[in-house]
Amino acid sequence: MADLTRTQQRKLIARVFEQIVIHRDPYSQHHGTHTSHIANNFAKELELSATERTLLRVGAEIHDLGKLVIAENVINKAGDLSPSEYAMIQSHSTFGFKIAQALELGPTIEEIIYLHHERWDGLGYPNGLKGNETPIHARIVQISDIIDALMTDRSYRSAHPIQKAIAIMRDEEFKYDPELLRLLIRNVKKWI
Repeated sequence: MADLTRTQQRKLIARVFEQIVIHRDPYSQHHGTHTSHIANNFAKELELSATERTLLRVGAEIHDLGKLVIAENVINKAGDLSPSEYAMIQSHSTFGFKIAQALELGPTIEEIIYLHHERWDGLGYPNGLKGNETPIHARIVQISDIIDALMTDRSYRSAHPIQKAIAIMRDEEFKYDPELLRLLIRNVKKWI
């Protein structure tokens, strides 16, 4: 890989791991790509640099990297998760972070993977960060991840139409960066 730039190496590694996650979790087949597409649209609106957009897209693509170490029967469970199963699912961000660090994917991608389940109100995981304590890249992936998840069939429920997904997010606006939520509501139909 010596002939590849560091960014090209990161993209290649991301693609390899994305394919592994897809084979373990059928839902992930398009989720990473959709999340990355939505996050990229946020980045354009926010006028992030080309380098930041690239890192954001790669991080969004593999934000669920830690699902590699979660049992498939838990990831794909159709019913309610037990408390221990939910804790296992929550651990995917920490496991993904450790994998990304070992691969030296860089701080932006590592933060995205680790912090994409933090919430604006501080009730997210793994660290309970509040508001701007979570880096902007992770906040972008968080909201991009949620809108795609709501609009996608899951093992435990059917996809919501776009208006219902937006209504759900408005009802839970305390979870999201308010500026990002406004951008999403204003642009989601052209971003999806």
